[in-house]
Amino acid sequence: MINSYFRYESFNGLFNYLPKLRHLTINNVVGSDNSQIEYYPIVLKDLKYVSFKINSIHFYQFEELVKNFFNHIEILQISTFDAHTYSHGRQWEELILSSMPNLRIFDLKNDYSGIMQNFFYICSSGQFASKFWTEKQWFFAHQHDSHDKSYNGIFYSTNPYRRKDFTFYWQQDYEIKSHIRNSDFKSVKHIYIYGKEPINNSVIYCPNVTELTIKNYFKTYDDSISTILNQIIPLKQLNKMFIDCDKFSVEQIVNLIRSTPNLHTLKWNIQSISESKLKLIQQSEVFRYVSSTNNIQNLQLLHCYSFDEIQFFINLFPQLKYLKTGIYRKEIIPIIQCLLSKMHHLFFLCITNISKTYLQKLHGLIKSENLLDDYFIKFIDHNLYLWW
Repeated sequence: MINSYFRYESFNGLFNYLPKLRHLTINNVVGSDNSQIEYYPIVLKDLKYVSFKINSIHFYQFEELVKNFFNHIEILQISTFDAHTYSHGRQWEELILSSMPNLRIFDLKNDYSGIMQNFFYICSSGQFASKFWTEKQWFFAHQHDSHDKSYNGIFYSTNPYRRKDFTFYWQQDYEIKSHIRNSDFKSVKHIYIYGKEPINNSVIYCPNVTELTIKNYFKTYDDSISTILNQIIPLKQLNKMFIDCDKFSVEQIVNLIRSTPNLHTLKWNIQSISESKLKLIQQSEVFRYVSSTNNIQNLQLLHCYSFDEIQFFINLFPQLKYLKTGIYRKEIIPIIQCLLSKMHHLFFLCITNISKTYLQKLHGLIKSENLLDDYFIKFIDHNLYLWW
């Protein structure tokens, strides 16, 4: 597996050094400035599995790789972004028939943003619904979010879906709906949810999801967030959650946490909360229940917060061991005092976007008030790290 950038012209060198390679995964294959690259064929009889995330490489360039190196592969997994040249079914048919005769599994995923005309053409053309694809039992689906100004979409292989992560859009139009089954999504561990208009969904259900990322605020009408999300994932299974949207109310998220008893990691994009609202929320039965039952140990907050807001999070998540947050500078001393004296399980603290001058101030505070015996403190890239 190669996790770093891998340039298009480097494949000959790679395969010369590793002629017996069986499995190749590259998470960022990037294009080359040289348009005259010439490959010479290398017979790689042992190479059966290829998985690429492709960046700035045209389909005709990918064809050259297949024709020169991938004649014996059995599994091909390709991910692209805004690369419409990979979404024409007929050219894939020709390439598979001529150069990948042993291919058993073909897994294609194309993400789109802002070029919806190409996207809708690809999805409505039926090129991936011809006899070639149906005979091999290779089926495809697409989803999009027409309410989001960014106009996001995804075209992907199903039957079954084989990836560990899945991007879900509330707006769905399926090429061959009858071939999509709930069982197709058993591989999914992390789901990303986009869209602002949730609809009742009975086609997709991901039974093994343990991580959830919500990218957009969506209207809940009469249903709670939990009711809506339980249509597509089992909330009780979640152990990690990222609320990457600051439009949900605190009450909505607290209610959602109530439905996720196994959650241990929460990343929360939450804006400032008024003091009066904080007091009101903490008086509710739901807050008292969640604060006494949740097991969240890792909390990451994406903005700067006041003493009252930090106190709110302390009360809501008493089991915290790891906290990463921004803090209003004028309140940093009382906040640190509060965290170190009240959070008995806490052993790691990261304060984001802070001046290096606070390194010595924090040292002095800990020493003068005997808040910690043995501890380490570092300042890295505008963040202050304290652990003990």
